Amino acid sequence: MDNTSIPNYVYRWTEREIIKLMKSFRPDLKIKIFFDYGSHIKFTQSKVIKAFFDIFFLIFPKQKNLLSIYIDKYNLITNDWIKK
Repeated sequence: MDNTSIPNYVYRWTEREIIKLMKSFRPDLKIKIFFDYGSHIKFTQSKVIKAFFDIFFLIFPKQKNLLSIYIDKYNLITNDWIKK
């Protein structure tokens, strides 16, 4: 969509938005959600830059560029506060 009137919009999900989405979808269930972060940096072969990012990601693990989400649908626990 370069140089056109159509915008290039990328929506980036956060952990909190995934949790809110699942709670609004089925509020009567407690669902376990697991988040895992990873990085895939291929723009350099420099060991110094890679070492910098390794240290940076140790301090700020959520700043990596890959996010995986696992929603455990087999371990569903009913919330007692909702009347059926």
